[in-house]
Amino acid sequence: MPATECQESKGLRRQKSTPRKKAMTIALGMICRDGVVIASDTELSAENYDKTHESKIHFFNSDGRSLLLGYADTPSLDREAREKIVRRLAPSQPTPQAVYDACEEVFTQMREFHGDLELQMVIGASCPASDTKLIVFDSAGLYWEHGIKCLGTGDCSLTNYLAKAAYHPTMTTAEGRRLAAYLVKCAKRYVDGCSGDTLLYSIHDGGEIRGTPPEDILALDSEMLAREDDGIKLIIGL
Repeated sequence: MPATECQESKGLRRQKSTPRKKAMTIALGMICRDGVVIASDTELSAENYDKTHESKIHFFNSDGRSLLLGYADTPSLDREAREKIVRRLAPSQPTPQAVYDACEEVFTQMREFHGDLELQMVIGASCPASDTKLIVFDSAGLYWEHGIKCLGTGDCSLTNYLAKAAYHPTMTTAEGRRLAAYLVKCAKRYVDGCSGDTLLYSIHDGGEIRGTPPEDILALDSEMLAREDDGIKLIIGL
C-alpha cells in the first residue's frame, strides 16, 4: 500500500467539540546506521467497534529535505499535524533542527487548542549534510530518538521486550526492515486492535525513501516466524 504525500488543508479548523475517532494501532520507528525505518499496521478501530484500514505512513519531499511520518491514535489529528508541520517548514532552512523546531511549535499549538492530544508520531528527517534523524512525539513529549520506539497499542511489554532484545544501532535499514516487519507481525498476532496489512518504509541519508512491496513483507513474515520457532526450540534445548 503506497504512502501518500502531505497536502495543505483547505478546510476550516475543527472545533474542540468534534468527536474523535479513537484508533488502536501500532507504529514504530528505529534509527539504523544508514537511515531510519518506520512501520505500522493499517487498522483503525473506533469506539463503536467499526474498523477501517488506511495508510498510517506518509512522506514529504521539498527544498532538499525529506520526511517520513508514521502515527498512532487519531487520524484527523495526524492529518492536521502533518499539514501544519509542512507549512511551518516552508520558509525554514533544511536542517534536522528546523524540523524539530517546526514539530515543537505545531504540537504546542495543537495542545493549546485541543488539550490532551490523542496522537503519537514517529518522524524520520533526512536533510543535506546531516545523518537521518528520528523524532518522536508521544505522552512524554517531543524528543530525539536514538534507538527504537514502538507507539500505540504496540507499546506494550511484548513489543518492547522483543524490540530491546533484537535491536542494535549498528544494524542497516535492510536489517531494520526485517525487525520492524517481525514486531508488527507479533503485535498483530497478540495485541488486540492491531491488524490489517503491514506497512514498511525506510528513509535514507540523502533523502531516498523506499517502500517494501506487500509480497516482500509476506516473505519476511514467513522467514522471521520460522526463525522464531527455531530460536524457541534452541532456548529450551529441543
